[in-house]
Amino acid sequence: MRKRYNCKLTDTDKQAEVKVKQLVFPRSDISLRRFSVEVQCVYVCVKDMSNLQFNSVLLDISNQLTDKQLEDMKFLCRDMVGKKELEKISSGIRLFQVLTERGKLGANNTDCLCQLLKDIHRQDLSGRIETFESPAGFNDNQPDKEERDKLDIATEVIVENMGRTWRKLGRRLGLTEVKLDSISRRHPTELEETTREMLKEWMKCRGAEARTEYLIDALRACQFNLTADKVQDRLL
Repeated sequence: MRKRYNCKLTDTDKQAEVKVKQLVFPRSDISLRRFSVEVQCVYVCVKDMSNLQFNSVLLDISNQLTDKQLEDMKFLCRDMVGKKELEKISSGIRLFQVLTERGKLGANNTDCLCQLLKDIHRQDLSGRIETFESPAGFNDNQPDKEERDKLDIATEVIVENMGRTWRKLGRRLGLTEVKLDSISRRHPTELEETTREMLKEWMKCRGAEARTEYLIDALRACQFNLTADKVQDRLL
């Protein structure tokens, strides 16, 4: 059943709609119901706009997977997806579609995909999924795509260089001791994952105001100038 939304599609939403056509209905014999835009009425063929945005994120992730990484993910999914079905899968979007059909993936069910991405050492892509907030309006409380890409780069550099001093940076970014303790308990022996989680919590708190400039300023305030320089170099 089509659901009616009393709003106009933004340019971002229109781009996402094009992407979701490729993701959810990759075959020519399956047609997507048309969007009908009239004075303030839009018919959407997905459950809600959060699902539309989630599928757009999945497509971006698929485009960043190498052939080897896709094969590794298929191997890890061998107990969830039959051998014959796996042999037919030649793209990330098709794998995601199969996982969705089997109830292993959805806007509110991302644990399986996050673990798969971590297992193939793509924590950067796993972070994209983990920071997706459904149903609270994906694009209302996050930086724009350009800034998110910069934050992803900065996160990887900081994770690689921070080590045991992650708490000092967390305090400088304004996270409470309670929050830092909670992060530490979740990753007691994995310093890289602890740092990554700390940065995710900061970005979640700052929402659309999260900026790489704030991270660089915080690093320099903590005298982590070498790491700050590395972040700036990677962003050039």
